[in-house]
Amino acid sequence: FIERVILLSTHALVARMASAVALNRFVSWALILLASSCKARSDVPLLGYGTANIDDVGTIASAIAAGYRLVDTATLYNNQRQVGEALRQSGVKRDDIYLITKVGFWPGTPLDPLFRILRRLGALGAGMESFLLASKGYEEEALRAAKEDLQVEYLDLCLVHSPITTLSEFLVAFVPHRLGRFGAFRGLPRWLAPPLRALLRGLDATVGGGAEAR
Repeated sequence: FIERVILLSTHALVARMASAVALNRFVSWALILLASSCKARSDVPLLGYGTANIDDVGTIASAIAAGYRLVDTATLYNNQRQVGEALRQSGVKRDDIYLITKVGFWPGTPLDPLFRILRRLGALGAGMESFLLASKGYEEEALRAAKEDLQVEYLDLCLVHSPITTLSEFLVAFVPHRLGRFGAFRGLPRWLAPPLRALLRGLDATVGGGAEAR
């Protein structure tokens, strides 16, 4: 009897999961159709496709073919060439795509003058070049490079990728967030949170001061 109950419960659970998957697919397609037919007052599509961690041209082109009309990329993602190729492969007119990029993610550092000299001398590798283009102070250059990589004449919107302006702000805000996503804090007791927060704020004020500490 118990085995029969478990079996019936398992079948019911599987059926419910299958229904949930089908419902999710239906809702996703409904949202895409709605976004394709409706636009906000500013003509920005209601539903967008973010390309962070996506550098496969076929995947991005398939999303556009499925109905996405807003595509978001960034200098930081280092995939703007692939996004541009996906736009061309999709067969959708450029004017029908709302294209967004983002610049200025990494904060500036005291070494920026040295980096600029090395860059002019051509002494920086591709990785360092990408890092600088995604940093504060290189926004205009990053925007020109984005248009070139995407092979488009214009972008519909360019955003500042991060409000962080100093290295100390980066240390206080981004590093704990990133470590937390990796699960680095799971083994720490909760009572350590207040002293750690105070330590980070003190470091921020000492090194250069983020907005909150000031």
